[in-house]
Amino acid sequence: MKINEIVARNTVIIFADALTAQFVNLSQQIGRAVPSKVVLNYEDMIPHLTLYSTRFPKKNLAKLERHLSELAKGVKPFSLKLFSKSITAGTVFIDAQLSEDLYQLHEKFVDGLNSLREGAYDEKELELPGLTQGMKNSLVTYGMLLAKEEYRPHLTVARPFDSQRSKEALAVLPGKIDFTSEITSVSLVETGLNGTCRRVLRTYPFDTILK
Repeated sequence: MKINEIVARNTVIIFADALTAQFVNLSQQIGRAVPSKVVLNYEDMIPHLTLYSTRFPKKNLAKLERHLSELAKGVKPFSLKLFSKSITAGTVFIDAQLSEDLYQLHEKFVDGLNSLREGAYDEKELELPGLTQGMKNSLVTYGMLLAKEEYRPHLTVARPFDSQRSKEALAVLPGKIDFTSEITSVSLVETGLNGTCRRVLRTYPFDTILK
């Protein structure tokens, strides 16, 4: 399959404006201290939490949007808590609590969309530092390093050019991480370099009225 026939897409949670501003500020603080490939902003590195990030053949994009619209139906709003910080594969995360609601949503999108990628994934991700065999298997099986059993819901705030400085970048974040957000929709976004969100393409609201 030719490389120009494949596009990167991510199904994500986008945060409310006030919370987005806090995450942008924290990421930019890190960027001033440690040169980073990821410095969040409001234009082409938009803060987000990944539900299912992978690659798809261009010919399946319309089908992808139809599937997402159906998958979002029947999902009820839920509360998301971000509570800690960590480093994975040289990348600085703010970690979210893996609640049953969040895991079920992730699994629903992986199971519902995985076949549409027709085996596509980013082979360059296999070269990231510190990958486990489980992450590599996840990438090949689901097109995403941290899917299903490997799923670690998080917000990426930095990826230092020098991965040896990841701990230094992590130390810029507050010692106590405590953010909460009510989740009422998911968005399909265009994925940029280093897993960033370049552009929100479409948002799918949940059923906000309980039946």
